[in-house]
Amino acid sequence: MIARIIALAFLAVMFSWQFAYAEVSNLPGTPIKNLRAPAASSPLSDPVAWAGILDTTEQAVSREGVTETDLDRLFVDTGLLRDAAQREVQRLQVQVDQLTTQLKELGTAPEEGQPAESPQVEAQRQSVADNFSKLDAELKRAKLADVRASQLRERIADSRYQRFVQSITGRTKGLTTANFWQKFVTGIDGSYKSLGFLVRDSAAVFAVKIGSDIRVPLSLVFFLIIATLLFLRLRRFIGDRIKSEESVFSVQKSNAAVHGFIKYICNGLLPAVYFFAIYLIFSELDLFTSRLDELLQEAVIAIGFLITVYTLFNVYLSPASGYNRIADIGDNAAVKIYQFLTIGIIIAIGVYILNRTAITLVLPLEVSVGFSVIFALVLGGVGLGALGIDRKDRKQITDGQRRVSSIFWRYLSRIFWLVTLLILASTFTGYIAFAEFLSEQLLFGIVVVLSSWLMLRFIDFVFLQLSAASIASEPEQNQAQSVMGGAGQAIILSNGLLKLLVYVAAGVLLLLPWGYRTDDFFEIFKRLFFGFEIGGLTISVSTVLLAVVLFFLGYWITIALRNWLNNKFLPTTNLDIGISNSISTVFGYTGFLIAAILAISAAGFDLSSLAIVAGALSVGVGFGLQSIVSNFVSGLILLAERPIKAGDWVKTTGAEGYVKKISVRSTEIETFDRSMVIVPNSALITDNVTNWTHGSKSGRIIVNIGVSYDSDPEQVEEILLRCASEHKMVLGRPAPVVYFVEFGASSLDFSLRCFIGDINWMVSVQSALRFSILKELRAANIEIPFPQQDLHLRSSAALSILEKQAKSKT
Repeated sequence: MIARIIALAFLAVMFSWQFAYAEVSNLPGTPIKNLRAPAASSPLSDPVAWAGILDTTEQAVSREGVTETDLDRLFVDTGLLRDAAQREVQRLQVQVDQLTTQLKELGTAPEEGQPAESPQVEAQRQSVADNFSKLDAELKRAKLADVRASQLRERIADSRYQRFVQSITGRTKGLTTANFWQKFVTGIDGSYKSLGFLVRDSAAVFAVKIGSDIRVPLSLVFFLIIATLLFLRLRRFIGDRIKSEESVFSVQKSNAAVHGFIKYICNGLLPAVYFFAIYLIFSELDLFTSRLDELLQEAVIAIGFLITVYTLFNVYLSPASGYNRIADIGDNAAVKIYQFLTIGIIIAIGVYILNRTAITLVLPLEVSVGFSVIFALVLGGVGLGALGIDRKDRKQITDGQRRVSSIFWRYLSRIFWLVTLLILASTFTGYIAFAEFLSEQLLFGIVVVLSSWLMLRFIDFVFLQLSAASIASEPEQNQAQSVMGGAGQAIILSNGLLKLLVYVAAGVLLLLPWGYRTDDFFEIFKRLFFGFEIGGLTISVSTVLLAVVLFFLGYWITIALRNWLNNKFLPTTNLDIGISNSISTVFGYTGFLIAAILAISAAGFDLSSLAIVAGALSVGVGFGLQSIVSNFVSGLILLAERPIKAGDWVKTTGAEGYVKKISVRSTEIETFDRSMVIVPNSALITDNVTNWTHGSKSGRIIVNIGVSYDSDPEQVEEILLRCASEHKMVLGRPAPVVYFVEFGASSLDFSLRCFIGDINWMVSVQSALRFSILKELRAANIEIPFPQQDLHLRSSAALSILEKQAKSKT
């Protein structure tokens, strides 16, 4: 409730604050902040002026002494001009295409000897041709401006990057001389006077602006209260989520990484953002002089960065509690590394602020270079010492005591070792700018990598909870389908997209300090999304996405209409079942073909090229590719109609097993002895194929049994039905049945027939039923006979003949 009241009050005061700020910004001595925005009357909106602007920009880029700020401004202006030229090209291209079509319809003028055309047609053709020539010239001019602007942007980007490389690869000489460090000390002694002047001037400006208009201090107090209340409210809200035992983010229910991420947000990012917001309130009210504002901005960013780094170290090392520790180190090493890093980072940030102060006060160059040396040495020494403590701790602990987060050290510790040694080597060899740059990027990279890792673990935890909640909300019989159904797939897809976004954001942040700008990344994204050329072929992600959306939309509409035909319309007609099935099938293929044509057209492919491919394919068929084409078309039928799909249990003429993969030429079937059988797709289309799991996994099993003639048939039937009903995989509907099959040679033959939910368990269920039936029959003293024959000699004369033959032989 408090947050809502604060938000409403914030919106209500925004207009009055904007008016007050506009009044204050026009006070004498107050710098006006230029927010550049192209206006309708800007030269960038005039195509005639584009050539002159580009010529001036080329001269400015080539001029010596152009600053980094000038290059940034020229880069932005060139981008605005290029965007305007591209819009002009799109507008003119539509008109030129229309005029081209009109000229094509009007045709060419009749030659000599041919009948003359009417004067009206000739005048109309001339008018269209004149308009075409005029618009074509404007189109070419706009295209030329687009090309020149793009080339200039690349040139400016290269110039900025070369400046960046030169700025960090310069070598500073004389660091080991006493004269250098004497100037360093002298410069520091002289800085107090300059700093005093800066503070007094800033205090005077602050007093004038506060006292000149009552709305300024009121706005200042109001926004300070708003920022403080929002900060405390958010911090309390996050803290309650951790302390509450019912929350999924509590210490008892979440893991160390999730708890650490929430702690990092609460104690690290929120205070840093609050600290920077306080500075912005003062800065946007223009209560500082430009020099003090520049210095305070650097100091606030450095202190906020210090708060963030300190919280990250606390989260990963957790010196007070080994239970919540993420880093794979022991207790003693965690405490030592935490203390070592904390003291070192505080000293390094303090030196960094002093260095920026020296630059703002325009102190001698030796002062800034000296602070840069100290900054690099402190960070290099801190990194080397922390890695050394960890390495010593790892040698003292056996592998059986290691924790599961060793992946972090396995890959990143080597990078940290390399960067730390490179910082120290660059410092001692005189490459101070490079050493300072590496030191800053080491700290920045640690923050980005560790924050991204915590974010990824938090995303996994949140989506795991969402998946568990989604499954728990389903009935028990539908929970397995819910995991693989639409809700489960949406959760997995959203998880993957969010993690991909984290990876992309981390990569962009890590590349920004290396001479790149956010405009460069937006440019790359724009080219990828709206089109880029490879060998004369324009590839556009947006066009491809549109084609995919159109195809699936057409496909889903076709499926919906086909289901309506099958379930609603065709059953009400007097058509034969075969004719109805044919109508439904033809409608499905037609809709699929239309959806494919729409998608291909939207993707920008020329349909005439498909005719060329079809002609070449027909020639190939005539030269002996009939079987390949037959398998290919059969594969398309299998993929579209899906009489057989991956995971089905099928039985063909040459194989029986599970379908593993269906390609456009053949299908892979894994038999029950784990061998793979490659079956041509045409065989699956033309031959008889038994698919046990096509429409449903349920199926019928048969267990035959024979009992002795002395048995009671009704008792046998009761035993068989009881055994079937007691098995958990046998379905109650349809109910099991027992048939008295026939009077066998030595037994009464019965057949137990029942349905199970998953036919893949057919053999296991049959075996279990036989075990149960045998046990029950033996308990009921019912015999299962085996085949036997009796030999009867009916003639005594035949026996005497056999005896005489035996005696004659002896």
